[in-house]
Amino acid sequence: MKIKVADFIHQVENEDYQEKVLPQIKLTEAADQSVVLRLTQKLVEQFEKMLTKQALSRLEQPLNFNGQTVSILLETGIINLPFANVKHIDNFFNLEKQTDVIINLIVIADKINASGLRIDSCGMVSEAEQKQQSLVQKIAQVLQTDLQQIFENSREAKN
Repeated sequence: MKIKVADFIHQVENEDYQEKVLPQIKLTEAADQSVVLRLTQKLVEQFEKMLTKQALSRLEQPLNFNGQTVSILLETGIINLPFANVKHIDNFFNLEKQTDVIINLIVIADKINASGLRIDSCGMVSEAEQKQQSLVQKIAQVLQTDLQQIFENSREAKN
């Protein structure tokens, strides 16, 4: 999937994209890899259904994790910036350029880091279906690391 940079900016600014927010789930601080892998598998399957429409997409899974709200998002993008920062995209691209659409994993949590936001690009939309298992593995690995970081930062803040 490709998109012209100006079209991407226009669609995001006008909220012309698919969006789905799933019900919040509770995840224990001791969530093991199999739990994170199952969660990731579910998210990727939902996101791929959205991607079949060849439209920009945003899927959010709120978590209650370690006593705080954590938002896990899968978003289409053209750079590792969330839709909320779309105004900065023209700093990096020529508006007329046609570019590949990527999949970003975005974790929003007070204790993830100083900014409360972590973004990882996980692959290209055009490869998502063919490489679903590797996409799931990559996202699960990053998500496991992010949740561990939130847990450790929360523990340090209490001490």
